[in-house]
Amino acid sequence: MKNIFWSLCLGVCLCGCEDFLDTENFTQKNTGNFPQSVEDVNAMLTGAYAIQNTSNDVVKNHPYFVSEAASDERLGGCGENSTDVQSLDKLMTPNPNNFEPIWLNRYQGIYRVNMLLETIDRCKDFKTEDEKNKIMGEAYFLRALYYWDLVQLFETVPLTIKTEPQNLPRATVEEMYAQMGSDMIKAIELMPSVKYDMTEPGRATRWAAEGYLSRIFLFYTGFYQKESMPLNDGKTLTKADMIAYLDDCIKNSGHDLVGDFRNLWAYSNSHTAKDWQWAIDNNLKWEGDSNKEVMYAYKYAKIGSNGTTQMYKNFFMLWQGLPTRINIMKTFPYAGGWALGSVCPQIWDEWKAAEPTDIRRQGSIIDLDAEAPAYRAEGFDSWEETMYRAKKFMPVSAYDDKGNLKCSFTVLEWGVPNIMGRAYITDFPLLRFADILLMHSELSQTTTGINRVRNRAGLPPIGAYSLEALQKERRWELSFEGVRWNDIRRWHIAEELLDKQIGVTVYNRGFETKMPALGGGYSSRYRATNGGFWAIPQSQIDLSNGVLTQNKGWEEGDNFEYTGWH
Repeated sequence: MKNIFWSLCLGVCLCGCEDFLDTENFTQKNTGNFPQSVEDVNAMLTGAYAIQNTSNDVVKNHPYFVSEAASDERLGGCGENSTDVQSLDKLMTPNPNNFEPIWLNRYQGIYRVNMLLETIDRCKDFKTEDEKNKIMGEAYFLRALYYWDLVQLFETVPLTIKTEPQNLPRATVEEMYAQMGSDMIKAIELMPSVKYDMTEPGRATRWAAEGYLSRIFLFYTGFYQKESMPLNDGKTLTKADMIAYLDDCIKNSGHDLVGDFRNLWAYSNSHTAKDWQWAIDNNLKWEGDSNKEVMYAYKYAKIGSNGTTQMYKNFFMLWQGLPTRINIMKTFPYAGGWALGSVCPQIWDEWKAAEPTDIRRQGSIIDLDAEAPAYRAEGFDSWEETMYRAKKFMPVSAYDDKGNLKCSFTVLEWGVPNIMGRAYITDFPLLRFADILLMHSELSQTTTGINRVRNRAGLPPIGAYSLEALQKERRWELSFEGVRWNDIRRWHIAEELLDKQIGVTVYNRGFETKMPALGGGYSSRYRATNGGFWAIPQSQIDLSNGVLTQNKGWEEGDNFEYTGWH
């Protein structure tokens, strides 16, 4: 860890102290005189946010993609040689450092937050205490969020709230959750209680903090089967506390459900919809990136540039497009990408049987044979193809007024270059108000939140709360949004569901076959990894001189190496 933190220090873009000089530095910003102004502090906060929009290496082992591929509802997919992605579905890995990019990235973000919190008192020109508190609240939110990203993947990691280089062992589970919970509560207390539309899009809010605190609490109390969650001050966070936080969010945030579930997603944009019969028939009209239901999202600059690290484009969308060799004129409106995460047919079939009139099913899943039959006819080179794809974040094309097909509607909406990938710049939502309602129902064991969500989907209300009804509603409403994996883990139903993927019909380069039980099978790997936690990067264990220890299931002799379907 000491080596890690010294390397991160270099990335903060601050020059070292010059205490050995018997002069005062008036021209150069350094760790001795920075930050001085509110502008300086905001620059530091922007730097802490900036690690979220980063390179492809980080995105492909981001908790979102890991959660999607590892869950029971998506396979790895991509091409035959995409072992790094396919391994996620099987709780395996092609190399012991597969998760190093996200590890380093999130610790860089934590370092930047720690630096801000350590030095913010140097700034004396805040106009009000509220101005300072808001910035500090956002910083606490980000630190908790970055640790949460790591905890979802690795269970426990070295825990530091200082910039001082340290070679730390992994914290305990209780220490990790106490820190995340305490940071989120500080964020809630420090950030203003104002309607969401009075805040800057893309920035953390009190309401987002209440939502993420609820997710953290539900996972801790569910996975570890606890009644409450520890905090740093020795107190505990209870179910009643969480209900109160969610009540506050529901009543005071200004967030709400949009009218039509399908209008949440960029596929309902006007440029695409005017030539797409399904959108015309359903009168779809996109609510836009910053609509009232989105509570926290990654934002992307509307410039269509790769930049120095490709950080200006939405890799989450690029990864989910159809294989690039497909002629997108024949699969309109579905556009090209890297084919990650084909959808297991069970969710389509079980959803149709349970709720045959639910508009969300076709609004969330693409039945390629029905919607884009040319996809099969054209021939595809993807691996683990099921002929079902996630629709919510599928890139969509659009025709201009002259009938020319553009790789993305964003070319017409914002004038970005007509280049696959670079044109994918819509926001990536991570937390929606619908999740707030469903978490409230789960914690309070009431039907109000569930029925609000069902009503929006055109479904009748349920009469009495049950965990089974709640589980189904979360499955339908939040499908392919990165929450299913943690849900089935905390409900202790993962093993039985994961094994249902064995024997699923898939197509490898168009040839029909069945999903095998690689690595001993899904449930075997789930048990071996202590409930679905991943390998600590071996490079970091080596740097720590043995202070860091490896997770179960990833040590020498364990059956974790994935080399493909061999």
